[in-house]
Amino acid sequence: ADAEVILYEHLQVADAAKLRQIEAGRLGQVKPASQAETQVGHGRGPPCPPSRMEGMPGHAPPCPGGSLAGTSRIEDMATEPKSSMGVTTLQKFPPIASVAAKGPLGVVQLPRLWSKVLLDQKGLLADGYYPCGQGFDKVVLEGLGLDREEVLQYLTSEMPTYAQFESWVVGKLGGLVPQEKIDKVNEYILGREFPQERAETILANSGFPKETPITHGAVLNQLDDWQEFHRYLTQG
Repeated sequence: ADAEVILYEHLQVADAAKLRQIEAGRLGQVKPASQAETQVGHGRGPPCPPSRMEGMPGHAPPCPGGSLAGTSRIEDMATEPKSSMGVTTLQKFPPIASVAAKGPLGVVQLPRLWSKVLLDQKGLLADGYYPCGQGFDKVVLEGLGLDREEVLQYLTSEMPTYAQFESWVVGKLGGLVPQEKIDKVNEYILGREFPQERAETILANSGFPKETPITHGAVLNQLDDWQEFHRYLTQG
């Protein structure tokens, strides 16, 4: 029994030595990694597959070779050409504010006018929209007593926040906007109805039956905005 134990221990030592020799031989035969190969995973093991959370902090799965092995998908995106992220050509957008939207001043259409002019100044206003048209834009400016060219000059040169724009408007009107003016503008714009043919066209283009009982311009413009927004998101 003692002889068997001694023989077993001897074989273990021999096998270990042989394994070390084999491993040393293998290492000697491996060609040096190329620069491209060492860059994968920062040289700390195979790259870590992106998690379902796309590399968001706190959601990445454990990576073989250490926590720095590989790059998350979000890191990969940062090094890719911008064209692969879809931002080489900026999308154009419909106005971010509806006709009925109003700020603290309480005037409808004013936020929409502000957003259209700023988008247009950056070349981002969707085709078919006028930055300052002859419809509701004209109504709100004339109703408040503002000069169109002066408003456009201020918006395009200063690119103000909406709060700054409202403050500028109030200043231009002497520090006070009569509530009667605001009410008159709002009532006209919100009560304006489009001709039946135009209403049916907008409804059909927006995916609604032509006979849908909606003729108010503010609502129809909003439906048109939403359709345009969806088109740019899905078709570019």
